[in-house]
Amino acid sequence: MLFFGTKELKNYWLGVGVFVLFFKLGSGIAQKTLWQENMDRGDRFREQGCYEEAEKTYLAALAQAQKLGHYDPGVAEILNALGVVYFKEARYAEAESLFRRALAVGEKSLGPEHATLAAILNNFGELYRAQGRYTEAEPLFHHSLIIRQNLGSERPDVAQSLNNLATIYYAQGKYAEAEALYQRSLSIRKKFLGPEHREVANSMNNLGQLYHQVGRFAEAEELLRRGISILEKTPEVQPLSLATAVNNLASLYQDEGRNSQAEPLYERALIIREKFLGAYHPDVATLYNNLGTLYYDEQKYDKAEHSYRQALAMCEKTLGADHPAVATSLNNLAQLCLKLHRYTEAEPLFQEALAIREKRLGPDHLEVAITLKSYSTLLRETKRKSEAKELGARAKDILDRQQRKVAGDETVDIRDLEHQAKAWRTEE
Repeated sequence: MLFFGTKELKNYWLGVGVFVLFFKLGSGIAQKTLWQENMDRGDRFREQGCYEEAEKTYLAALAQAQKLGHYDPGVAEILNALGVVYFKEARYAEAESLFRRALAVGEKSLGPEHATLAAILNNFGELYRAQGRYTEAEPLFHHSLIIRQNLGSERPDVAQSLNNLATIYYAQGKYAEAEALYQRSLSIRKKFLGPEHREVANSMNNLGQLYHQVGRFAEAEELLRRGISILEKTPEVQPLSLATAVNNLASLYQDEGRNSQAEPLYERALIIREKFLGAYHPDVATLYNNLGTLYYDEQKYDKAEHSYRQALAMCEKTLGADHPAVATSLNNLAQLCLKLHRYTEAEPLFQEALAIREKRLGPDHLEVAITLKSYSTLLRETKRKSEAKELGARAKDILDRQQRKVAGDETVDIRDLEHQAKAWRTEE
């Protein structure tokens, strides 16, 4: 029998591994050499999370490359790189504009089947995924994958596209499809990059997080710990990937009731993200939300509310009012108010969370069922039994269909469907 509780939702992050694939188009022209040097410097700053320095360096490279022509292939590469920096800084509108420009320049100067164009499509898809625009992200990832597979089916960039497409399936609750793509991506990365490469660690993080979501905790812990071990060998190279992996291991420990081990990991991840991203960023909001769920579990309700409200304010400002992450924060805050019998505060929060989830995730998504179930509890507590029964029936219908879907899939071992419902987006 399926039991579906009212536990708060944590935000989980996957190692999507956004990186810019560049092809240095060798030339004897001194001006082109200069922009390439700035590109290399910018890449190093970006990988270290030094985004302000990366932006300045890429802008210098752009000015140099544009002297060779506004449709020079180097212009597309630089616009793509700068778009990734803006994406990392949650400057999504600016990033979208740059990716559109990069695509236009790349298609004209390189043609529709060039590897650099695939990199731009990949990063554009990642931007949409981060905003919860999954239906727009999926065809971009597909297009990027097709171009890359045509250039060679076992290349590391194919692994990246497989990984990123898997994150879309993961976000949509298509766990079997996601697992298959994560496994393929991990296999390619191990073969071509070696077992200790940071992108292998990112794949381990992703697959480990999926196993966590579907209740395969022992497998999840092994993969997450192995990924962290790899990343800790060179923490200066991808500090934000390390923060992601640490956050996800903390989430696993929390779900296993190992809160004393989870809290210092959350705090470690928060310190890294605040250092490299600043104090007001959606990735930082994730940690506040997750700490809030930990405080809730420990019945530290004042601290939980403070963390939830911080996360909500950050998400609304940086992601927009109808992002799935906003719905997570709203749902968690509503659940806290429900726990404290503050029903008049809880109800509009549940209503707003439900509206966002139905719009952005679809009416049959598991996270919709979570909000319906909690909202029905509120309605019962406030003596509105017929309304509560209606919402409860909708939640049960979604959950029953999810359970039947999972039961028919031999690749996913579900221990508790509640664990599926905690992810809203991914990150490098």
